[in-house]
Amino acid sequence: MRWTKAQQEAIGARRQNLLVSAAAGSGKTAVMVERIVSMIEEGLDVERMLVITFTRAAASQMKERIAMRLEAGGSEALYGQLERLDRASISTVHVFCAGLIRRYFHVLGVDPALRVGEAFQMDALKNRAVEEVLETFYGEADPEFLHAAACLSFGRGDQKMVEAMLAFQRFLESQEDGDAYMEKALALYDETDLSRSPYGEWALYEARQELEEGLEGYEACLEFCRARRLPAEYGAHIGALIHTVEDLILAMDRGYGAFLAAAAHFPRLPAFPRKRRDTPEEILPLREELKDLRDGAKKQLDKALEHFKGLDELRTARDFQEIRRVLRPFFRLEKAFIRRYEELKQESGLMDYSDLEHLALRALREPAVAAEVRRRYQAVFVDEYQDMSLVQEAILQRVAGEDNLFMVGDVKQSIYRFRQSDPTLFLNKYDAYEKDEEAKNRRIDLNMNFRSNPRVLEGVNAIFRPIMKKRTAEVEYDEDAELHPGAPAGGEAPKVRVELITREEGDAFEEMVSDEAEALLVARRIREWVGKPIYDRRLSAMRKARYRDVAILMRSVREAGPVFAHVLAREGIPVATDAAGAFYEAVEIQVFLNYLRLVDNRRQDVPLLSALLGVGGFTTEELGRIRAESRDGSFYDAAAAYEMKEDGLAQKLRAFFKDIDGLRELSRHLSLSELLWHAMRQSGYYYQTGLALYGAAKKANLRLLVEQARNYERFSLGDLAGFFDYVEQARQGSDVSSAQLIGENDDVVRIMTVHRSKGLEFPIVFVARLGHRLNVKAPLDPLFHKDLGVALRRVDPDLGVRNMTLPVVAVRSRLRMEGVAEEMRILYVALTRAEERLILVGAVKPEERNGWTRRKSARTFLDWVMPSALAAPELFEVRETAYGELAGENEDSGAEERMAELHARLRQPEADGAWIRARLNFVYPHALETRVPSKLAVTQLAREERVEPAELPALFPEKTMTAMERGSLMHRALELLDLARADTLDGLKDQREAWIRRGLMTAEEGEVLRLGNLLKLVQSPLGRRMAAARLHREMPFNLLVDPKESGYEAEEPLWVQGVIDLCFLEGDAWVLVDYKNERAGEEGLEAAAQKHAFQVNLYRKALETLTGRPVKEAVVWFIPEGRGVSL
Repeated sequence: MRWTKAQQEAIGARRQNLLVSAAAGSGKTAVMVERIVSMIEEGLDVERMLVITFTRAAASQMKERIAMRLEAGGSEALYGQLERLDRASISTVHVFCAGLIRRYFHVLGVDPALRVGEAFQMDALKNRAVEEVLETFYGEADPEFLHAAACLSFGRGDQKMVEAMLAFQRFLESQEDGDAYMEKALALYDETDLSRSPYGEWALYEARQELEEGLEGYEACLEFCRARRLPAEYGAHIGALIHTVEDLILAMDRGYGAFLAAAAHFPRLPAFPRKRRDTPEEILPLREELKDLRDGAKKQLDKALEHFKGLDELRTARDFQEIRRVLRPFFRLEKAFIRRYEELKQESGLMDYSDLEHLALRALREPAVAAEVRRRYQAVFVDEYQDMSLVQEAILQRVAGEDNLFMVGDVKQSIYRFRQSDPTLFLNKYDAYEKDEEAKNRRIDLNMNFRSNPRVLEGVNAIFRPIMKKRTAEVEYDEDAELHPGAPAGGEAPKVRVELITREEGDAFEEMVSDEAEALLVARRIREWVGKPIYDRRLSAMRKARYRDVAILMRSVREAGPVFAHVLAREGIPVATDAAGAFYEAVEIQVFLNYLRLVDNRRQDVPLLSALLGVGGFTTEELGRIRAESRDGSFYDAAAAYEMKEDGLAQKLRAFFKDIDGLRELSRHLSLSELLWHAMRQSGYYYQTGLALYGAAKKANLRLLVEQARNYERFSLGDLAGFFDYVEQARQGSDVSSAQLIGENDDVVRIMTVHRSKGLEFPIVFVARLGHRLNVKAPLDPLFHKDLGVALRRVDPDLGVRNMTLPVVAVRSRLRMEGVAEEMRILYVALTRAEERLILVGAVKPEERNGWTRRKSARTFLDWVMPSALAAPELFEVRETAYGELAGENEDSGAEERMAELHARLRQPEADGAWIRARLNFVYPHALETRVPSKLAVTQLAREERVEPAELPALFPEKTMTAMERGSLMHRALELLDLARADTLDGLKDQREAWIRRGLMTAEEGEVLRLGNLLKLVQSPLGRRMAAARLHREMPFNLLVDPKESGYEAEEPLWVQGVIDLCFLEGDAWVLVDYKNERAGEEGLEAAAQKHAFQVNLYRKALETLTGRPVKEAVVWFIPEGRGVSL
């Protein structure tokens, strides 16, 4: 490989501490691996190296790359090092810390059998510690504590104070020494000179920035007057404003008191010059434009002064005294809570991830331990150094020697502040380290990007050059930080595309519909580009774009991810969603939890409606009939009233509620997890869900919910009501991921968070939801900051009054600045994932365009993007699409009129019965146009001569499994089956037991599973071919077909979706297998197989279209017969 000069220096430099600032796509991992291998070639033992990575996957990848390089070396010495590689210290910081604790447990005085507990276990111990400590403190009735408790809780029970205790404990985990931090935080309130107080200094600093921004706005107004040659009175007016602001800024230089005095006597700004009768017509629009510009600058000025209202030095001194009065007992309470939490962990034999770091640091504070560890490691490497925390940095400094530390990272990609990573650690070294080749502490910049098309890099640079400044983003986007192309364009060089969806006042909905509109626009573009030529940098050649080339990135997928996934799937685009943290947002989970809520309390309208539709199989028409029968009261009351009738719908309701009552009775005898599993199967919802698109993943999610219930049982009473509280807490901050059954090589579009995309790259990248607000809002109090301590508002519990204080103003301002910097870095990470095409998508209202002229006060990502996009048409292509066009509002369908009529009717106290009947009997006027669906499942294309699809499961089946359920179970077993270990009945039994242990099927299902049918397949010639191949199972697809092939009369092509049971390659061609859980009967196998020929041919066409390889054989395998037929 040919290295650049900077890369070669990073590889070859020795006896120096090196900070390598490696921009996106600059090959930092390759450089780090090459440096490690070159040091091994020089004679350094791999076991004398310490390599710290940010994730386990990165550690595994690092070992793999080093192994490949050592294997390629060819010498006996390198082969010897290869054998020692498994013993090398290449791991995450937590794994390294765990090793230190095991080695030095005797120094620490801890049980070597300590293990890291599950999150729910640690939360339970924390809650217990909080309860015990509060009981003790309230029992002592110390007046100082009671006053602090009243201030922190503000007369609303202890909940606010408990939240503060838990939040502060999490914050202290990121500090090197919690006790020292609290002492420092109290000492900050001893400084009475506010010009020297960190709070006064920071508040003045922030106010200066805002005043200077307002001043820039006024200067822009003055330039506008000159350029447009407006009358002199307008220039004089703006000049007076500029002079006033300059006086305020000068007052700041004389200290906090002088500035407050100047702000208190701040003169009323002169009024805007009046419009005169003799004002020329051509001046009037310019006058209004100038007034808008002036008002924007004035808002910035008002914002700067607003913070300081009432915060004079005398009042602030009293605030400081009162805050100390609250913090002293609060800190005593926090220390007692942390001590009790530590004791409970010791008693339980548990520790958390923070303990790993703090115990390791405690061990390294022993000089003998630190010296021994330093001697062991002659070279220390840290990947992703920008993501280190203060505690991790303290560990690192005690492990590294004087000149053997190699740190690589990119502070512009530091996006984990919420996990307490501290980018200032990188920034401080970046400023302190020198570029001098002989420097002891040396910095090397890698800014050549080998990942992306040069046009993409130019667009990224154009966006960040004017906004990423030291003050706003904690880093300067200068020549060293900019991205420089390291590879030629290769194919075409499209501009960066900006897709704006314009929303007008009066558009029906906001967030939900804007997400759907964005998703629809993205789907259009994907369909345009998939199948078209795109440059592949790995092949150095053009090829056709595939779905898996596309990624859709967004700040958060929790709300919008399911919307995008639904729209794309509806449009026939295969899609997989990054569902980390969104498990409880999955539709099947929410529906089933609502069903369970009825077991706890059936008088809940929203859960009842959800469960009737999702689990009970009721239609919206049936719900309308129930509601129309009894319009007063709750929906539950209406359902209870309708239950008394004698028609079929009433019988259906009675059966539904009978099952709910039965589950309530069973809840007294079954464990929680057993109750959930029984309810899933008894209601039929588990099997019903499996029939949907990606049904296997949905069923896996439901099994995962049962596992969550088992987790809850381990530390609780296992009650249903408590489980709902547990679920709600998990929903707020969960990392539980939905089951994912689609691999990284599957041909699907990925929807993921920007955080999840870090380290990845895609040929085509959409960055969506750029019109949404930046996530920079800070809570009011208590606030914690590593430098500014703890800030509180001043509370008078007797009067029930809370007042703003200077510390809260300062800390909120600092946290907001850091939040804005983080948001900017998140945008940078998102944009630098693109290789060939970058598309930025956002919805915008007309008034939001005003923010495009003020980057510093940006509220959305578009406020940062659009000034550059509009100023550089040679780099950006800006397209606007009206929301109405995407939503179909401009079609003459009469929808608005009908919606208005509906709203008017619903507002009437008593609706006209005839009108209700007319709505229920409504016939869609365009019904003929709906007879040709836009998207079909393969089974919908079944013709008369083919076997009919299996019936849907009964909504309330008997406890014995139906034929359909047994078929679903057999298909799951075929998905899980390891053919290499299943050539005997005993081998199959072992696998079945493993599936049951892992919760992949129940013991009851295991008894029903017919292993003999599996054995017939395994021992067949087809089974032996399968065992020798790499199998692809349950492969989802979407295929565009000629409507004539489907039997429908239509002009437009149809999207068909389906799932291929199994396929594998033999040579360069596919063998396709379609399982049928039916007997051939008297007609014989050949005739039975021919009934499935049409369906199998669609599978064949889909597989050939998606992969570009032929299908040489398609086999219909009849499971009960144990025989197959090739078509």
